Amino acid sequence: MDGKRGGVSNIKHEFMGGTRIDDAARELCAAANRDGQLHEGTFNDIAIVAMPGDAPEIVVRLYHAASELRAAEYRESPQGKQAAREAEERRAHAQSEVTRLLRSLDSLDWATHHAPLRWWREFTEHADHVGVTFHRSYVLGQFHGHGYVTGVNCGRDFNKADPNNVARWIVGQCLEMTEKVGSPHPVSGKFITEWLDANRSEAA
Repeated sequence: MDGKRGGVSNIKHEFMGGTRIDDAARELCAAANRDGQLHEGTFNDIAIVAMPGDAPEIVVRLYHAASELRAAEYRESPQGKQAAREAEERRAHAQSEVTRLLRSLDSLDWATHHAPLRWWREFTEHADHVGVTFHRSYVLGQFHGHGYVTGVNCGRDFNKADPNNVARWIVGQCLEMTEKVGSPHPVSGKFITEWLDANRSEAA
């Protein structure tokens, strides 16, 4: 729908899903400079406007300012404060569980792959949480010290018919992700559960 604002035509734009704010700003500014009219759109529920002569950087800067203002208002609202309290409770619980799991490594049953894999499944659930911290070197050292190798059994070395090969591959992937980004990928839990379900008879 077109309108008038201050004697200047107002032309609305709709952006496709996945459009970045930089691209949306360039689209509006190009259109405004091309036809000399005001162009506007909505990005993440925030109105963005380009007038003839505006640079995309200005539109982006104003968008981020409006976004931060909206976020600040939400943080100070009753709903925002409640959400912050709940988020901190979840973080504290996850941190407590990670600390407990780290302490349990000293008494873990390393005789088979079952206990180490169950440990990783539970650790991944809690470590993959914003604000949770732990010493990566301690985790890596414990598993390396018990014969597990980072990134092992990949590519041609992977043998899905060999439970030992697969178990060491799973742990190797967990070690690699922990070393690189701080915690295993959440999908690790799926692989661990599948392995444990398929190898129940060997559980200690």
